[in-house]
Amino acid sequence: MSFPIEQVRLNSFPVYLFLVTKICNRIDITKQKQQKRQNLYDMAEKQIHEVVSSPQNYLNYLEMQSKFGYTVTNTLLVMAQCPQATLLKDNNRWVEEKKYVKKGVKGIGILEPKGEYQGNDGVIRTNYDVKYVFDISQLNRPYRMKKQNLSVREIISGLVYQSPVKMQMVDNTENGSLVQYSPDNQMIYYADGMSPTDLMEGLAREYCYVEFESQYGNVDRTEDAFMVKSAAYILCKKLNIPVGISDFEKIRNGGFYYIDKSGLITEILDEKAEVTLITRPRRFGKTLGM
Repeated sequence: MSFPIEQVRLNSFPVYLFLVTKICNRIDITKQKQQKRQNLYDMAEKQIHEVVSSPQNYLNYLEMQSKFGYTVTNTLLVMAQCPQATLLKDNNRWVEEKKYVKKGVKGIGILEPKGEYQGNDGVIRTNYDVKYVFDISQLNRPYRMKKQNLSVREIISGLVYQSPVKMQMVDNTENGSLVQYSPDNQMIYYADGMSPTDLMEGLAREYCYVEFESQYGNVDRTEDAFMVKSAAYILCKKLNIPVGISDFEKIRNGGFYYIDKSGLITEILDEKAEVTLITRPRRFGKTLGM
């Protein structure tokens, strides 16, 4: 492109220089933003391989999903940068609460949607900007989190609220399951005599089946079990239902629901039997009682 250099006046040179500098700065800033976004995409992709490398890593991912409710990508980014995070907010939100981030600490980069655009192929895509959030561990003063403790009645009421599927107690369910959803009858059957903890866990799982069926059509209990149970695990963690926890100290310190069966231990010891057969089904709390 030819440039009419003869038309440039010397007294206008500072203006031209300012405009050129401003444009160059914008180009540099755009490149920097693109590079930061790409770095986060690369970090998330690397974290995916870490998450699927072991069952425990995958459970850690689900637990982090239950804490923040972020997108999959942002949850992976938080795991990669601050796996012990418990409560995240950007600096402005912390300042609004009169809480302040320690000087010099590095923020946790996530991706925030910033409008949409149409690509050359005609597909509508979302623009993302890098946003930095900070965990409570990065504040300059201790922060006490408020735990929301819901009653068993409140949790069950929330699960069945506005659901087309009702609940019915039965003596025995199909396949020996304590809680079972029947798509044909639009009913969730649960066994008589269940503990509140087992009932809540079972209802969380079965209502996830109900929700998946409403969104995706017929749900195969075998093929879709992993996806549904993952969602149920997140829900149970949100509601403080102790899924798979047999450590009494963790249950007490974590504020989970627990049915005390200590009195039953006394009965077993008093009987002085050579062999004791505990016939209750899985998830009844046998390991925890021991």
